[in-house]
Amino acid sequence: MLVQCDDFGRMDARDEILRARCFPLRLDRISAKDISGFKKALTEAGLIQVYETEDGLYLQVIKWDKHQQVRAKHSKFPACDNNGYQMISDVPVIDSPNLSINKDINIIKESKYEVKKGVLLTGKEAESLINQFGEDGANERIERLSLYLLSTGKKYKSHYYTILNWERNPIVKKISKPVTQKDPDHYIKGKYGHMVER
Repeated sequence: MLVQCDDFGRMDARDEILRARCFPLRLDRISAKDISGFKKALTEAGLIQVYETEDGLYLQVIKWDKHQQVRAKHSKFPACDNNGYQMISDVPVIDSPNLSINKDINIIKESKYEVKKGVLLTGKEAESLINQFGEDGANERIERLSLYLLSTGKKYKSHYYTILNWERNPIVKKISKPVTQKDPDHYIKGKYGHMVER
């Protein structure tokens, strides 16, 4: 890909164009879906930034100017500025604005950050939890979700709405309350050797 970029580290980021330029002899083995996956992996690694302008979809190699000599005066492709939008949204990218847009569904998304092991929230979502439950209450709920995710391996589309749903759902509230210690004399040995309440 590096040899296909212009002197400013930019190139057309349409999947079919990337496929034809980077894999001209493997068009029968590399699909557009593969190219999309490669772009996402490079973006997640912080190596490229994919953005869209009025003219089309482009990519910029991050830190290109630190490693390459620029000979041309002008780029063949438009630069990503505040009017360009990052296309892969839930991934923090170096040198990109916080807000990104997915034009296919017209939803503006803010980048999510891991606030606790396994729990991803945007800045606005974290702030909203603090406003609703106080700092200690928000931390307690985030910790509870983190432990649950790590112990069960479950995945949720939105950790913020999962926390809110747990607050509204009385069954989850009941389950998530800490167990109080009862008097040991309150139990007797059962028929099969296990402890049961008197």
